[in-house]
Amino acid sequence: MTYLKHSIGLLVLLTSCSLAATAAPADWTVMIYMAADNNLEDAALIDLDEIEAGMPEQGVEIIVLIDRAKEYTESLGNWTDARILRMRPNQERGTLASEEIKRLGEINTGDPRNLEKFIQYSVGNYPAKRYGLVMWDHGGGWQGMADDEDAGDGQSHDNLSLPELRKALSSAIPQGRKLDFIGFDMCLMAQVEIAYEVADFARFMVASQAVEPGYGWPYDVLLPAFAESTAGPKRLAQNIVRRYGEHTEQAGERVATQSAIDLSKIEQVKGAIDALTNRIGPTARQNWTSLTRSIFWADSFNPQGKDTNRKQAQQALSSSDLLDLVKRSRVILGEQFPAQAEFQQLVDAMDGAVVDSRNSLRHRLSHGLSIYAPPSAATYNPAYEQTRFGASSSWPRLLKAVHRHQGSQSAAPTINYFQYVDASNGQQRKTTSMLDNTTLRLKVQGNNLLWVQSLTGRYSAEDKGHLILSRGYMSDSRFLEEKLAASGDAAELLVPVFKGNTATLEMEVMPATYTISNGETYGFATLDASEAQLGEGQSVAILAEFENGELGRHQAVISFNLMTWKADGIALLVEMKDGRVVPRGVKPQATDKITLLYEFIPDGEQEPSLRRGVQMPWKNGLELIMSEVPNGDYTTWAIAENLSGETHVARTTVRGVAPQWEVAAGFDGARKLTIENLSGVWASVDDDTPIFAIGQALGKGLAALVTDKEALPAEAKDWKFLVELDNRLLPMLSILTFDASGEKLLGRIPYMILADPTQPDSLWIKSLIGGGGQAVGEIVQVRRTQRLAEANKPKPTGGGGASQDDSNAPDDDDIPAVKPPTRVRVVGAWAGQGQGGVEVYVELMRDGTFQQMEVSYAAGLQVETWGSYDYRDNTMTVRFAGGRQCHAYGCEPFAPAPIAPFPLEVRNDVMRSPWAVLYRQDE
Repeated sequence: MTYLKHSIGLLVLLTSCSLAATAAPADWTVMIYMAADNNLEDAALIDLDEIEAGMPEQGVEIIVLIDRAKEYTESLGNWTDARILRMRPNQERGTLASEEIKRLGEINTGDPRNLEKFIQYSVGNYPAKRYGLVMWDHGGGWQGMADDEDAGDGQSHDNLSLPELRKALSSAIPQGRKLDFIGFDMCLMAQVEIAYEVADFARFMVASQAVEPGYGWPYDVLLPAFAESTAGPKRLAQNIVRRYGEHTEQAGERVATQSAIDLSKIEQVKGAIDALTNRIGPTARQNWTSLTRSIFWADSFNPQGKDTNRKQAQQALSSSDLLDLVKRSRVILGEQFPAQAEFQQLVDAMDGAVVDSRNSLRHRLSHGLSIYAPPSAATYNPAYEQTRFGASSSWPRLLKAVHRHQGSQSAAPTINYFQYVDASNGQQRKTTSMLDNTTLRLKVQGNNLLWVQSLTGRYSAEDKGHLILSRGYMSDSRFLEEKLAASGDAAELLVPVFKGNTATLEMEVMPATYTISNGETYGFATLDASEAQLGEGQSVAILAEFENGELGRHQAVISFNLMTWKADGIALLVEMKDGRVVPRGVKPQATDKITLLYEFIPDGEQEPSLRRGVQMPWKNGLELIMSEVPNGDYTTWAIAENLSGETHVARTTVRGVAPQWEVAAGFDGARKLTIENLSGVWASVDDDTPIFAIGQALGKGLAALVTDKEALPAEAKDWKFLVELDNRLLPMLSILTFDASGEKLLGRIPYMILADPTQPDSLWIKSLIGGGGQAVGEIVQVRRTQRLAEANKPKPTGGGGASQDDSNAPDDDDIPAVKPPTRVRVVGAWAGQGQGGVEVYVELMRDGTFQQMEVSYAAGLQVETWGSYDYRDNTMTVRFAGGRQCHAYGCEPFAPAPIAPFPLEVRNDVMRSPWAVLYRQDE
């Protein structure tokens, strides 16, 4: 026997005595089958370190079979074969001290005989009162596990199918005996199909329905549960789930799940599924539309979204939460649901089988067990029927019946109206600019619509095609209203149902877009807003390429939390050597490279392709930053699809033009603000209703929000409230709500802001909270009614507001005095320019620059010029720096001709606050 004693990158072999079984049986022998001969090799070595750190000092034997790879990492001596290790407690992180008890050479972990031999060897040499087995690798649900990229000949690839897993367990475990628990440290394995396959060989199962985080099971956190004196198999499984849930919640994971399953109850779950499907099956002809919608919209675990299941055909994961799927059927069918008693039977069976489960926010509707639910015949994989559940259950028959009736659909949908319109009057828009309150309106005709997807892109003449900014769904204008009107649970389960032959859909056109940044570099990627647009979640996602030295380069899905605007999850889409794509969570490091990806539709084509954009290191993480929408032609494609997969595509285009000069100047002014400038009470100018009060500045663009604790509901009295100013790109002011600890962000209300730096007591704000097809609020002017010192004098504030005697709070003297603004309206025209009907607007900045706009409403023409000015002795001198002319077809630059100085006369009798009005006499 040898011992392995090494730090990262170093292997030292020490001779020891020969192997002998422990004198007395341990409480537990845990076997971990690490199939790491693939791109998870680095994660396996990290987990070995965690195992030693979390391993109890006595009473627990942990035996690991690890098969390493040749190409991913050279750590720990860079050996590449398979070995069996007896793990030992070791609290020194970054070093390993494990007994190497067997060298196996190069083996194939996808061969069930190797798993069988490992179990027999471990049980025979390390007897214990209880036994556990952990399967470690990529997971793909019922479709396979334990991938081996070198199956022994240096080239071939193999993995364990679900029937092969059963074969190994059947051969290794004597009849009438069971493992006390089986765990899957893999993605996507908490499926009813897997539980049913292993139920004869283990008492409890622990697995995740969703993609696991990059670190997988945190063994240093989980293993101490084995030393608890009351840790019988059930309690152990529950403790693992609890510890895992607490750990992932503290880490801020948004997709993590974990379930503990009593396998003795899985036969009842199967029986309840059979009873339910046998009752529903005969109604498939009249209910196939509702069943299809339930299958499609149920909580899905594909990291690329529900639609990807259809695109990936038979290789699609198509794994959905079992109870969520059935519950949606009940909500859609209402009183017509044909299996109420059978549904209750399934609920009772699930209550018995799922002894514990933990879900993060993204999968809050999940219940602990998933089921294979391909949405169409093209996505159904016949190999499913080789599993024990697929071969014996009536579930596949119901799926096939639904798919068969989907083929009876005959008429494709038709989009007969699709335009950009003015949200206030419904009139078509040919041009739009910032803050115009524009919406997209669509009317589609046809029965049995499933969805309407949208893609919006900006045309690039240089690239000869459209750069796709965003994609998502358009919903029936009644859908979000129904969700808001429904009670809590029912609202969560509602799915878009297009009622009647004609549906009107509307989607708000945001007056801004998102830029992705690591704090230093800014870039563009196509934003998938599907979840947020349907009210299903609080996140958007992008595609990117992830690359580091150990994992190589893989496409990845990066999700962003719309409350924090920070990246809160990344799942690699790992292409295996057999062509399968399996997801893998990863915890990025600061030096990992992220290459943003965007969709692109070349001229003359309809289907988008992926292109590489900006590359940036991960650093401290990625974030979304609001930015202005560039000028140009914007085209939106609408793809209407019915339940049979038939589609119709329409497109509409609008020209994005520069914002009016008031808006542009307001953004420029807001970019010069600091959070200290905003202290005070701000109220609507219309009725003096207070909107918010900003207290003590806290640094990094944050300040306390002043609140009246007495006015808050009971549950909110201990919450903490902050105001955040971010004017790096598009000026944004957000009100943030935190829990009592100040760590968990509960909500965000974002406002777009405009300001004139010469008017410190005025702001223009626009809320970015909207939905239901309605454009977000109009621009509202607010004024400061109290300065900070006054704002802090009333009652003490909740949520971190400034205190009454804060000696560091700035007062009126800290805000520099400014002269009245100099903004002028010139009636008439510059010499030699324009005729009747032309209005000329000029804004004079305090830094000596000006912006001018001339608008001819009759000709539909807008001319903008800019430069510097000098105004002395009632004489104006201007120097043009540039100009452009805009009409319905676009804007062209031009060089303005010089103009001689001319007299200006101030007419004080028409002065209006906040702008001074100057007149020039016409010549």
